[in-house]
Amino acid sequence: MRASVQALSAREIVDYICTEVINLPLSEEEEADIETRNFLPSHSARSTCAALARSGKIFTDSALNALWRRQNSFGPFLALFPADLFLRRKPSGLNNEHKSGDCIWEILRPLIPSDFERAAIYALRVREFAWESNAWTAVSKAFPFLTMSSQGSFLFPHLRLFELTSKYPISDPGAIRSFLPPTLQHIQLHCPATIATISICALLPDSCPNLKHLYISFLRGTTLPGPCISLSLCRLRDLVYVSLYQPTMEAILNLGQLPRLEILKLISLPRMLHPRPPGSESMFRVLRRLHLSQLDIGQGTAFLTLCCDSPLSSSTFFLELKTTPTFAATDAFYDALTTACDHGSVRRLELHFTCHVSPESPPFTMTQGSLTKLACFSALTELHISGQLSFDIDDLDFAKLIAAWPLMESLSMAPCGVDVRPRLTLQSFQKVAQNCPRLRILHVAVDATQIPPNRPVRVTSHSLVDLYIDSSNISNPSAVARFLSGLFPNLVRIWTDVDIELRADDDEPWGAETMQRHDRWRQVEALLPEFRQARREEYAWPASCA
Repeated sequence: MRASVQALSAREIVDYICTEVINLPLSEEEEADIETRNFLPSHSARSTCAALARSGKIFTDSALNALWRRQNSFGPFLALFPADLFLRRKPSGLNNEHKSGDCIWEILRPLIPSDFERAAIYALRVREFAWESNAWTAVSKAFPFLTMSSQGSFLFPHLRLFELTSKYPISDPGAIRSFLPPTLQHIQLHCPATIATISICALLPDSCPNLKHLYISFLRGTTLPGPCISLSLCRLRDLVYVSLYQPTMEAILNLGQLPRLEILKLISLPRMLHPRPPGSESMFRVLRRLHLSQLDIGQGTAFLTLCCDSPLSSSTFFLELKTTPTFAATDAFYDALTTACDHGSVRRLELHFTCHVSPESPPFTMTQGSLTKLACFSALTELHISGQLSFDIDDLDFAKLIAAWPLMESLSMAPCGVDVRPRLTLQSFQKVAQNCPRLRILHVAVDATQIPPNRPVRVTSHSLVDLYIDSSNISNPSAVARFLSGLFPNLVRIWTDVDIELRADDDEPWGAETMQRHDRWRQVEALLPEFRQARREEYAWPASCA
């Protein structure tokens, strides 16, 4: 690019970007990758089109579609090439990796400079645009020309989605502004906080008045632009989805006044959350889904008090415990949760506990009293409670909970990192079979060493398919299989901690006791089809043969 050039048109800018991307040489590794594959490798964004022209390889419709939707540098420009560059045909005699409905695109000739003449036409067609860090670094050579030539215009005037992911600082706000037309509805920024990115946040209300989806996650260790984001949120009245990292209290209060906000994800809340002033307007009036992470139980309680008028139907909390919380703090959290959520609206609830406490501290225990508070959510279909905690409930407590959730489809009460023998037994599964016919996934730890003396009531249509039992003890696999087959006729897979936990090659191997327990549960799983078939034949016998 000559230094004498003062400004470029939008067409010339797109041409320049394409040329910069495509003319970079391939490494030997990338050349070898092109020769051994029949689709575009996702990692070799540089000069991929040129390499394809030289190799004459073919690729499917699905691969072509993925190219320009992935965060890469060449994909969004692929469709600008002339029609005679590709041959599109139905597959015939291809190997099994090509699906039967795919169309095949074959490069017919090498690329030539005139292929880029359609850039201006294609710029009008682009609706989604994403950049990753390496691609953004390559195209940043064009930033000075983007800034000089934009002058209020945009490279892609009909763009609806813009995503920027970069571990490198972005220094030119004008370049980013060229990708923010008034039609933009979705923006995602995951990069260091610089003057450029902060100024973009401040410009969003004027540049993108129709914005509905806002995701901002500035990398850790950077200065966070709290005031800029807070002021911008006041004016983005059409936002439906917001995801923020380390929001300020002012930003949270402004979020609460957005009239259309339905989905909110906040990571790392302020240490001090102020309660809503008495007599102030309701907050989060249409919020349906809430996701909070990197917070302690007190912060979770404080935030929920701001949502007392929200029609929440789904809530997720990732709580980090520095010390074992008191029973009073735990009860306060559940009281705030049941107050903030409409009892008949909540369908999905997730609670994940991460404990950073000393080994000498008592383990965090989920008591019967805490769990009973959740029984008010009668419409629950999914409940997941996991982390470094134990559950202090017995069969009677569990039966009361199960009776309160007749619509439950996925229930997980999974202890982790604590060596506490469960008080639940196989008897609790009978209540599951009777009260939760829609349950497909169950994750609990039980003591399966004793078989209930009474034969279970026959169940013919229960939905349970997957049973996760972690490190549950078992002594008689055959008796357990016979018992479970009578309750859950569709049960297919039983998962132990050996199946669930991902372990690195250098981790300590599983102990002999753990593997023996795992093998016994594998025997239960293997025996289930045999017992199911025996029960079918038993119930099919005529009465005269009995």
